[in-house]
Amino acid sequence: MSLIKIILYFIVAMMLRIAPIPPAFFPFNPDWILLIIIALALIIPSKFSIGSAWLVGLLTDVLTTKLLGQHALAYAVCAYIVAVLYRQVRHYAVIQQCFLVFSLLLLSRVVIYITTSVQGMPRADWSYWSPTIIGAMIWPLVYRLLRKSSDK
Repeated sequence: MSLIKIILYFIVAMMLRIAPIPPAFFPFNPDWILLIIIALALIIPSKFSIGSAWLVGLLTDVLTTKLLGQHALAYAVCAYIVAVLYRQVRHYAVIQQCFLVFSLLLLSRVVIYITTSVQGMPRADWSYWSPTIIGAMIWPLVYRLLRKSSDK
């Protein structure tokens, strides 16, 4: 997979992250960027590392005007877990991968929640946590699309 494709994936994911959607649909907008990070860390672990995830996290913080480093930390931790487990995860059944992705999305939300709580702005209603479920549900589609494009 070329660097141009990887950059395009992240551009699309970041556009989906900041797309103007009605407030009623916010709970159904998963963390597209983290889904791409997990998929790339599984598909091309030699090209996409923890440092890459950290850099993408910093760009996400700038894009979303959040506390600088909170997405970087969350994405780097998730990329580290994938880097440690990627040989096993690649052989998991789809449902097992969905559970792992759900756990990683939830971990990311917890890290971001903790850093937001330090600022004094916690938000923990159902709409904050629901994108983890949606992200796990669409994981097979995201992984399959990126996997097919990397084979070409």
